[in-house]
Amino acid sequence: MELTKGQKKIVFNFVSLKTRVLIIFSLLTLFFLAVNYWIQKAVIFPTYLALEESEALQNLDRASEAIEREIKHIDILCHDWASWDDTYNYAVSKSKAFEESNLTAGSFISNKINVVYICDANGNFLWEAVYDLNMGKNITMKNILNSPSLKKKLVNFSMDSFPKYYSIPDKLFTSGIVNTEHGLLMVASRPILTSSNQGPARGALIMGRFLDNSFVKHLTLQTRVDFNIISLYDKDNIIKYERVISKLKENSIEEQSLTQRSMVQNSLIEDSPYYLERIDDNALVVYSRILDIEENPAMIISFAFPREISRQGIKTIHFALVYILLVGIVVLILFLCFTNVMILKPLLKLTILIQSVENTGDLSIRSPVEREDEIGILSACFNRMMDKTESQSKELSDAIKIQQKEIEKRKEAEEELQLANTKLVELANIDHLTGIANRRYFGKVIEHEWKRGAREKSNLSIILCDIDYFKLYNDTYGHQQGDECLKAVASAINSSLRRPPDIAARFGGEEFIALLPNTDIEGAFYLAEKMRITIQELRIPHSASSSLGLSDFVSISLGVASSIPDHTKKHEELIEMADNALYKSKESGRNRATKV
Repeated sequence: MELTKGQKKIVFNFVSLKTRVLIIFSLLTLFFLAVNYWIQKAVIFPTYLALEESEALQNLDRASEAIEREIKHIDILCHDWASWDDTYNYAVSKSKAFEESNLTAGSFISNKINVVYICDANGNFLWEAVYDLNMGKNITMKNILNSPSLKKKLVNFSMDSFPKYYSIPDKLFTSGIVNTEHGLLMVASRPILTSSNQGPARGALIMGRFLDNSFVKHLTLQTRVDFNIISLYDKDNIIKYERVISKLKENSIEEQSLTQRSMVQNSLIEDSPYYLERIDDNALVVYSRILDIEENPAMIISFAFPREISRQGIKTIHFALVYILLVGIVVLILFLCFTNVMILKPLLKLTILIQSVENTGDLSIRSPVEREDEIGILSACFNRMMDKTESQSKELSDAIKIQQKEIEKRKEAEEELQLANTKLVELANIDHLTGIANRRYFGKVIEHEWKRGAREKSNLSIILCDIDYFKLYNDTYGHQQGDECLKAVASAINSSLRRPPDIAARFGGEEFIALLPNTDIEGAFYLAEKMRITIQELRIPHSASSSLGLSDFVSISLGVASSIPDHTKKHEELIEMADNALYKSKESGRNRATKV
């Protein structure tokens, strides 16, 4: 069936409605995508980053704990040797038999240590040896006790140094990291006591293990954490890792040396600062700083952690977004199909009927849609509305005809009333003889202009004029000719005013007045002279005036006054000033203008 022009318009509107539904659902889907993305990015993804960071720190902890265990192992070994009657006696006798049976290369290899120092109570060496486990021979090394501070920490176990632990000798120890010419050294020191931990101490036993590459490799295999040791005694490392060192210093709250930690805590990195640096999307590096036995930065432990957790987090976010998008598309398609069958098509049929009524004006059209839902109710309401509309249309048509007749009569009456009002206004404001404003209307205008001038602080000027010897003119030529003279003078005065706000009015019998807003005294005086000359140029004969020594023609005398209105003054004062100026013009011989 071919659609009419009106039906094509309806189909277009139907498609537009479907498009709006599509747009709304698309926007809702995008909104949920955006919200989901924000939740994933702001809430869920940070948990992946936190988990990733936590895993990296735990691996760093394992590396630090491995170093701590080695230091603890050296300390235990040192305690076993220092709290031994044979060592206690050797500190006095320096027995060669003790040296030959105990202080051999085998002892270094079996215990995996590099350094053994036996000192007396004054810090003097009774026996010393540094053994390279990799090369399998003794090597030389500068005496680490040359440093007074190190000597105090490693050898001095007097009551003053450890008053808190003196009654518990097995708690007396010093351990940590020191720097040597062969690299970082894990060291432990114990006082030399009897096997029952009795004193007095006869010196100190110091044992150490180099923290070299082979040992670090051994720890990485043991912990399965591929960490690196960066010595801060190397100037090149300090320059290379300057930014990392600075960040670790900023993050430090309270640092403790290994000596202090060995007495009161069990973790190398507890209270140690760390710095986490995300290199790229594939790896992050976490750093931790370890202090030496003198509480100076000794080394940095670094660990490169693959960012597999964050990559999985990004994959999860992408999967969630794609999932929501696909679900939104499926829901949109299903909803469009449902609305098209259940809502849009029935609405299209009903809309075509309504459009037909609009185009044809046929009130007999009815909807055939019958359903037990909102669409059916709408169709039934449309039919009832058409029934009522059709019945009321005829009544309305008759009423309109009657109303139109009444309107025409009322319109004629209103036109007559308007004409009468116009005439009334003219009678109230216009002088019936001269055709210019009367004194009553002038009073309203000057009152309004006076208030406006007071607000704007602008000049307001008045010209008051009087026809010279007009009474004699009436006596000579008669009152009818006198009226014609008044008309001519009024017209000439009125024609002299060119601006819309200027107004001329008949003020008395032969007196006229002009109101000039925003005009100073000079401008008003110029206009007054113009009026006087214009009246002269009318050349209205006035023989009585000539006999009194004045002009042969009708002339006027004018008084000009100007003032800036003030709320404390009244406009009557300005009129009085103009009247005084007019009086002076008459006193001075008439046919002239005077300003004040």
